[in-house]
Amino acid sequence: MIKYIYITRPYSSKNISFEIKNITMADAGYYYGGAQVTPAGLDGGVVLIVKGKPSKPDIIGDPNVEENKYVDLTCSSQSTSAPDYYSKLVILSYTWFVNDTKMESETRGTLSLYVTRKLKYKKYSCTATEEYIESDRSDPVQINPLYGPDEIKFEPNSDIPNEKLITLKEGESIGPYQCIADCNPPCNMTWKYMDTNGKFSFLTKGRTMSKQYVNRNIKSYHCVAEWKFHHEKKRGFALDVKYLDKPALFKDNNNNSEPMWTGNENMPLRAACFVDGNPVPKIRLFKGYKKIEMNTNNSKWANYTATYCEDTDNYTCEGSSNEFNSSYQTVIINITCKLRIDKSGPLQTNYSSTSGENVKVVLVIPVIANPPPQALDITWMGPTDHPITSTVSQRDVVYKHWINTSVPIKNHSNFGYYIMKYKTEIIHNITINAQDRPEQPLNFIAYSYASGYVNMTWTSGFNGGSEQFFILRMRDDTDWKIIANLTDPGKGGTVHFDHGPLTPGQEILYRLESCNIITCSIQSVEMTVNVKDTSKASLTSTSEMVYAAIGVSTGVSILIVILVVVLVIFFRRKNEKNNIMDNEITQDGTEMYAVVDKSKTSNDKMKDKTGTSGATKDDYGYNRNSTSGMYAAVDKSLPKENKLEATISTKYSTDKKEDESHHGTETYAVVDKSIMKKGGESKTKTKLVKTKKSKEKNRGKKGSLEEKNVSPVGSRKTVRLYNIVY
Repeated sequence: MIKYIYITRPYSSKNISFEIKNITMADAGYYYGGAQVTPAGLDGGVVLIVKGKPSKPDIIGDPNVEENKYVDLTCSSQSTSAPDYYSKLVILSYTWFVNDTKMESETRGTLSLYVTRKLKYKKYSCTATEEYIESDRSDPVQINPLYGPDEIKFEPNSDIPNEKLITLKEGESIGPYQCIADCNPPCNMTWKYMDTNGKFSFLTKGRTMSKQYVNRNIKSYHCVAEWKFHHEKKRGFALDVKYLDKPALFKDNNNNSEPMWTGNENMPLRAACFVDGNPVPKIRLFKGYKKIEMNTNNSKWANYTATYCEDTDNYTCEGSSNEFNSSYQTVIINITCKLRIDKSGPLQTNYSSTSGENVKVVLVIPVIANPPPQALDITWMGPTDHPITSTVSQRDVVYKHWINTSVPIKNHSNFGYYIMKYKTEIIHNITINAQDRPEQPLNFIAYSYASGYVNMTWTSGFNGGSEQFFILRMRDDTDWKIIANLTDPGKGGTVHFDHGPLTPGQEILYRLESCNIITCSIQSVEMTVNVKDTSKASLTSTSEMVYAAIGVSTGVSILIVILVVVLVIFFRRKNEKNNIMDNEITQDGTEMYAVVDKSKTSNDKMKDKTGTSGATKDDYGYNRNSTSGMYAAVDKSLPKENKLEATISTKYSTDKKEDESHHGTETYAVVDKSIMKKGGESKTKTKLVKTKKSKEKNRGKKGSLEEKNVSPVGSRKTVRLYNIVY
């Protein structure tokens, strides 16, 4: 096969033209011609350049680059054109591809990329071009971005709230969980937990945390992703572990689980209750069934100081929380103390009583003592020769007791002051008084304050030793009508009563008296009130009150003046009587008699036109408006043996008629000077003598003498009661 064909004609021509067939890279080179070799080379020739496809490029560059840095990829290819000296001068152009997609505007041999973790999903390749001859495409190169964990995820993620607590009770389980972190190369995964002191501890290696049973000391769990380039990322979730402990009791700052604590009165015993829990529990300290203390300000303590005998009781500490059932702890605190009066109890120091063979005053005295007092150690001192014994009974609590005693009051000598001792110590004293009639109401004021109504107020006086009540009467045309029976608020208390509706303009006379189970007051209080009219209500209300007050004040003033006059007369007569007795009575045992003659009354003088005294009885058989009286007179003609008799008439403020028992009875006060004082002075013995008169007295029959009672009066006089029956 002909390779070269010479084309120039004539052969001698200097313009040589020839054809080369089937050109190969070997055909490239310098061609020249001529008659001789040397001249032809010197005269010039031509260079045949054979274009070849550039070699398949290689991409040069490290694909393993940390993210956020740049990487340079170089597309390396060579020209295959000939001759060699020509190929060295050829400049190639390049085309870059990403995931087989041509990258526009990238014709340089080097591609510079900003590395992100997204590049790991891309492949880069390139081609080289020499004058429209494009090389084969290079093998693809994939960038391997290196990066540590940006975040950590948990699976199942729904169980773990983001940035919130996981609430569960102590002993409950949590997990398992998977810890996921995006790292290149992969991270080393570990699980840790943090305790309540903030210290981290290793739990497990790997992505998975198995099921965990929580307790109060674990505050949180954490997954830690460690990257080889010393980059670390962690994520955790916090726990809110609920729990409630049983209460713990402390005595004087020391934990004490004994069932009973004992202390002495006035030596403080500090009791405290501690309850640990989450949330902070509600702590309540009970004394018996009464709540006495609570914790405050998120404190887990409740405190109480037991000082007195009254602090003896069962103490219970309760810890409670909404998440748990309440828990309890109980201790008995026993405070010992000496016997003393319980002033908070129903304590009575004054008693009133009658006297007689079977009369006893029952004393029930509230005391405090721990341990209980012994009855044999209780003694009584007082005006009695009869033995007084006591018993002890427990009240509602162990340190409270009753001392039960009965004091016999056989005669008037047993009235007086009594002292109770326990062992050698005086504990209590009482006074037993004779029962008496109540005092009249005090400060009685009545006024009409509104049309048809009357307001009355008064103050309660002494009740005579028994519970009293008040009887209010209104005078009608013929008699006194009871309109109210009112209870006593106690001495010094004020009683209020409104009477109405009444007829305006009516004048009403009221009578007020105080009564008890024995009798009523000697004197009653009366007040006249004009019932206010509607048309004059606003003008007269104040004036009526003033008038009533003035009336009461005037009455009190008059009573005071009368009392002063009576006292003056009394002392003058007493002095005169003493002078007479000094003159007429010797020290040889002479007795003097004061005879009460009830027949000499002033009723005859005070009878009204109808022939009666005008007295009316109330519901209790007493006459309240009588002016009858009894008078005292000296009658020396009575008993012989130098005895002096005085007939006494006593004036009453009641108009009660004398019953049959009073008819014909005389009362004597006998003065016996036969008892001598020390140093030769005489003592005076006074005998109160009742004599019963009858029709036989007029016939001159003598009576018999019977001694009834003997009572000492003061320290110098003796009173004896006699009945002389004629």
